[in-house]
Amino acid sequence: MFSGPLNQGRSPFNLFGALYLKGRITANRSCHKAQESALWFQTERDFIRYSTDNDVIGSNYIYSLEEIVKTRNTTKSKRNKSCALRITLLLGVCYAANIGGTGTLIGTGSNLAFIAMLEKIYPGSEEISFATWMVYNVPGVFLCTIIGWFYLWLINIYFSKMKQNDESKDEIYGIISKRYGQLGTLTSHEISVIALFSLLIALWIFRDPKFIPGWYTALGFKLKVGDSTTAIAILFLMFFLPSNFRDLDSPRILEWKTAQAKFPWAVIFLVGSGASLAQGAQVSGLSHSIGLMLSALKALPPGLIVAITCFSTAAATEIFSNLTTTVILLPILSQMVR
Repeated sequence: MFSGPLNQGRSPFNLFGALYLKGRITANRSCHKAQESALWFQTERDFIRYSTDNDVIGSNYIYSLEEIVKTRNTTKSKRNKSCALRITLLLGVCYAANIGGTGTLIGTGSNLAFIAMLEKIYPGSEEISFATWMVYNVPGVFLCTIIGWFYLWLINIYFSKMKQNDESKDEIYGIISKRYGQLGTLTSHEISVIALFSLLIALWIFRDPKFIPGWYTALGFKLKVGDSTTAIAILFLMFFLPSNFRDLDSPRILEWKTAQAKFPWAVIFLVGSGASLAQGAQVSGLSHSIGLMLSALKALPPGLIVAITCFSTAAATEIFSNLTTTVILLPILSQMVR
């Protein structure tokens, strides 16, 4: 009926008994303290024998199990709600990172692979600029973000009946304010990076936005200037400009050892290998053969074809990385729709 004698390592819950022997803790102390120093018994007979010998029945040494369980259940309920909010925030970051990556050309490596493969498969097609990509994809980013937020709110907040806790809200605000204060003021190095990155984004967007003449057209360049050209130009500036303009001998904004350690070299190798794979598939006729096998899908409605393609690609990303899936499927799909 009761747990083992004086065993503090066992669970504080007694699933069969109705009483807890508190020991030598006074009635004014908390129920939690009573649990910590409680006496535990293997059987109900042991409990009765001890109670008779020590004359504790009816004294304030007896604590009801209901009070202890109620206290523990309240704490557990608060912990579960806190866990639900934590899961919601963590999943929200992951969902937002995946959704937001489709908004710009540089949002994820899959977008860069798509542009590289598009230029390889359709060399005479109209170029997709940074601005035209954003015009097409940013509305979808907002829509998917709203859907993702609603899904997380519905599953982890609404159904769990989570209520706003002003005490926790003030605590979180205090932590964020403290961390923000620890950041200090912007350094010259940080200001330089922000300025150069803002300049790069502006050059990307207004190079050839299509809806207005871009700086590429206005300056009358005879050679083709792509987005990679402006990125390389800003990169050279970061290698040559000092991180502190008040001290020209200060380290450069970007040093080679930092670039070598932090640069995602895997993207270059994957894009290059993907382009080689696509070229090999075209030369060997593999893309043509697979495209012919999938040509039966042309008899289906376009919406259904898109749905099949999306679900198949999503299933492939469960095994391969997004970048690998992109470079493998794009040549096959391009051959299928020809």
